[in-house]
Amino acid sequence: MAYGLGHSPAPRELTFTQGFVAGQLVLILLLAFLFRYFFMTNVPASLEKQRADLIARTETMQKSLDARCKAQKQGRAVPYDQSLEARILDMLQRTHYDMSAHPPESVDWLTLLAAQIIYGYRESILQAAQHIHDPNQGMPLPSLQTPEKAATKRVLERALNGAVGGHTMGLLDTITVTDINFGSQYPTFSNARFRPSDKPNGLRLEVDFDYVDTISIGLDTKLLLNFPRLRFGSLALALTLRIERFAGTAAVEVGPRGA
Repeated sequence: MAYGLGHSPAPRELTFTQGFVAGQLVLILLLAFLFRYFFMTNVPASLEKQRADLIARTETMQKSLDARCKAQKQGRAVPYDQSLEARILDMLQRTHYDMSAHPPESVDWLTLLAAQIIYGYRESILQAAQHIHDPNQGMPLPSLQTPEKAATKRVLERALNGAVGGHTMGLLDTITVTDINFGSQYPTFSNARFRPSDKPNGLRLEVDFDYVDTISIGLDTKLLLNFPRLRFGSLALALTLRIERFAGTAAVEVGPRGA
């Protein structure tokens, strides 16, 4: 076929079958490349590496077992047949506690426990006061203006008068609370440590505590004179107690029976 001047021959197009075959060949070559570099390894080298890792793990486990067996062989039996001092020394060694070098420990958990108990005590007073009638509720004292103090006053007066009632042979009049303040702070505990006890071969647990708060109570009553007749005379009695700080060291002796 002849073409005119200035016209180039038309490009030859691939048929569908030829394109499909070419695409399959490219896909096969790509899969072979991936399989070769990602799945085929040097089998002898891989087996040798696995064998070396297994030997290393076996040796590590064997060393750990040998160390445990050695520690068990070195462990001494509890020396109950020895002296009391030797048994206490053995206890300290087994618990790794050196009284001369061990620093005091914090006991924040004890502080929180004491605060929870005091908080529950204050709440129980407020709840109990709701069921107690106060004859002077309309005329509260200046020091008992808050609901907490008024509630504490009613509970305390009922407890005191119930405790002394019938035991004073009519010599003591009704007790009246004139001032009450159970505070709003909580005690703190710190520096827990063990020390040698004053008793032979004993231990003493010491814990420092500090309570900084305003705690006060005021009581009024009368001493009655029933001669020559009932309530012939009376003598006024007033008691006021106030504490602003309470600190010290609590000690608990720990020792064997009969020491």
